[in-house]
Amino acid sequence: RVSFLSPEMSIDEIETRLDTLLAQVLCGFTLRNSFLNSGHPINVLEYEEYLTNIKNRDDFHIYTPSKGYPFTIATVEEILDNDAPDLMCIDGLPLLSTDDGKKAATEWQSFMAASYALKDLSETRHIPIITSSQANREAAKDLTTHPELDQIGFGDSLAQASDVVIPMALPTK
Repeated sequence: RVSFLSPEMSIDEIETRLDTLLAQVLCGFTLRNSFLNSGHPINVLEYEEYLTNIKNRDDFHIYTPSKGYPFTIATVEEILDNDAPDLMCIDGLPLLSTDDGKKAATEWQSFMAASYALKDLSETRHIPIITSSQANREAAKDLTTHPELDQIGFGDSLAQASDVVIPMALPTK
């Protein structure tokens, strides 16, 4: 079971992105996100086969903010308690709020607190938690080069709290 938490995307946006991944994994055919979003012709029979395979699955739960309220560490804990997932994915770690009642002096301190709180949850619950974060402006100058650890947006506290960091860049032509 997978729980996927996104503080910024709608369920429809997440499902469209997941369709492109899961169609390949579950049914062995390529489905492009841009085709789904633009109405580009696709193989309808393959897509129907994929939708048939996916509609009855209950092993992937998606969470988006309710009424604009931000997700907090307590929200993550509640999802872990309710879903008992094998994997937790959080898309957009900088948008996750801490809920310790204290206001961090800076944005990076809040990011650091959230990073270490997730690390603690991962270790105490024995569940991998995958998070994403953007690179800082310096790294954004060259999107074809993998960012370095010190180029993670809001400081390198995510890298310090992580067991593994996977940098990504656009493919070069």
